[in-house]
Amino acid sequence: MDVENIATHELGHWLSLDDLYGADSREFTMYGYSSTGEIKKRSLEYDDEDGIIYLYPEGDPPERPSVYAMGQNYPNPFSTSTTIAYTVPKGGDGGIYLDVFDITGRKVRTLDSGYKTVGTYKVLWDGTDDSGRPLANGVYIYRLEWLEETVVKRMVLVR
Repeated sequence: MDVENIATHELGHWLSLDDLYGADSREFTMYGYSSTGEIKKRSLEYDDEDGIIYLYPEGDPPERPSVYAMGQNYPNPFSTSTTIAYTVPKGGDGGIYLDVFDITGRKVRTLDSGYKTVGTYKVLWDGTDDSGRPLANGVYIYRLEWLEETVVKRMVLVR
């Protein structure tokens, strides 16, 4: 188990946040279960901050991102796994699609999809296709689509 992952969850309890157990809460830091090797819940995100602000209303609420953004994957190049982070701004709630394509434009993997609310999301990719088969070395394109906007970036897989 990832100590930082568990410690952040427990910090949420210390701040009076309760566990979440709904199927739509699996990606949240306060989800009541953790998996071996899970590292994506190492920080309290906007939904957690909103809960803390509700419980402790003093002060000004934090600034929320005002534009969609997707960062460069890291590490890049990568051999075993890489992380892609993207941000959904305030008022940008809606459906997203994060897909990976090979250099010929063939979709090889859907990394994330569905309804997202304001916040920063991180997705880990292990260099496999949708069937779990390892992909060959090379350049891959990842594309984030939401509403009527699209961002495309490149990454390199070297095994």
